[in-house]
Amino acid sequence: MVTTQPTLDDLLEERFGRPGAAGLAGLDALAGPLRPMLDRRSCRSYASRPVEPALLHLVLAAGFSMPTKSDLQQADVVRVADAALREQVLEGVAGAEWMLAAPEFLVVCADGARLAGMFERTGRTFPNDHFDAAFNAVVDASLVLGGMVAAAALLGLGTCPVSQIRNDPERVDRLLRLPPRVIPVAGLCLGWPAEADTVTPRLGLDATVHEDHFGEGPSFAETLAEYEARRRLRKPYRRQRAVDRFGEAATYGWEEDKTRQYTEPQRQGFGTYVRRKGFKLD
Repeated sequence: MVTTQPTLDDLLEERFGRPGAAGLAGLDALAGPLRPMLDRRSCRSYASRPVEPALLHLVLAAGFSMPTKSDLQQADVVRVADAALREQVLEGVAGAEWMLAAPEFLVVCADGARLAGMFERTGRTFPNDHFDAAFNAVVDASLVLGGMVAAAALLGLGTCPVSQIRNDPERVDRLLRLPPRVIPVAGLCLGWPAEADTVTPRLGLDATVHEDHFGEGPSFAETLAEYEARRRLRKPYRRQRAVDRFGEAATYGWEEDKTRQYTEPQRQGFGTYVRRKGFKLD
């Protein structure tokens, strides 16, 4: 049985709801290799097959090949290979069961120690010890994370970032023995998918891409209505959050889900932790 490969237009429409740009079909030879990235899905079900060390090395290398602010290289990855340690890191995290089953679990960290250490070793005063220093390190770590996710998709591997490791950063910090000025940004599950999840629709590019000035196109309210309808059709929510508090909504979509999710305060002590690690956030 012959399976028809989706066109680039198909993939863009499934993700963003609108056909691709005119003439996109003619770009297959050039842009065709991007199909796995455009078709990327979060993976929460992994096969028992291990990730070959050489492939893991390639994924890491691709992540660290991403741009870095001023060549400062302020990111690190901790591979949590010990099963008992991973269980401790994920203690209390919702969905930890499938995270523990992933063949690989990586923790991506922002590293502000390298730059500060250069000043200490040369006996100079670090004049840029303010919020921008922390921001640059977090951006570097985020770029490494994104690069690994993209590389994994191109290799046929599944991934799912895990932001919940920041719920109790002090404990994760202690378990991974992170030095001063090094903080966890996200975990990353990695492995061969056992089953394919559905594509998660995104806001249309007309909502998130602006030309010359922010908000020159359709208003967010206009694009949101289209997105909500498309998401309900393609990937409806299987349950509603906090029904005991908010009740059962007749129409439940992305906006209602996210506002319910962030009604409760989250990670209020994270700034205190970051300051305690040596970053200044002024």
